[in-house]
Amino acid sequence: MEAFDAALTTLRETGAPPSSAGAPAIRDRFRRLGADQWEDLRTRFRDGDRDAPAVAAE
Repeated sequence: MEAFDAALTTLRETGAPPSSAGAPAIRDRFRRLGADQWEDLRTRFRDGDRDAPAVAAE
């Protein structure tokens, strides 16, 4: 919560979002939050294979 408050304060003071320099790529950030598992579900439902077993998270 402290990091969020600090970033919000900087945004309010400068009008600029925090720098992402040195941070992981956006794709890697989404993967860390389970993007691959969500993609499997999205594809399964899109293709109409709703009865297929879900893939277990690692």
